[in-house]
This record gives sequence, C-alpha cells and structure tokens, in this order.
Amino acid sequence: MEKKFTYTQKNTGDQLTAAEWNNLAQDVDAAVTAINDGGAGGSDSHMVFDSADKHNLTIQTTAED
Repeated sequence: MEKKFTYTQKNTGDQLTAAEWNNLAQDVDAAVTAINDGGAGGSDSHMVFDSADKHNLTIQTTAED
C-alpha cells in the first residue's frame, strides 16, 4: 500500500464528509487486503482477519515458527 494516511483532526460534533469517509473506507479496505495477502507480496501470512464473524485479527503460528 503506497498511500500514506493523512487526515484533518476532528473534534466532537464535527461532521465527516463523504469524501473523507470514502478515503477512509478505501484505506481500510487496502489495509485488510494487505493483511490477508501477507503484507508486501507474501503468500504464507500467519495474519488472518475474520471479516465475516467477529472481525478479529489473529496471528497464527506453527511449531516451525
């Protein structure tokens, strides 16, 4: 993921614009995809994001690790 996240500080009661929300949603989607794909090109990731049930991020290890 090349893009570095930048933001404008918000205060309680401030509104989130559609553009801000869309950028945030795209960044989260890219981060989840990178985690599920094993980061920067890895294919044997031990990190799993459970997007269907409890939305947990799990790090799985094996005896070889």
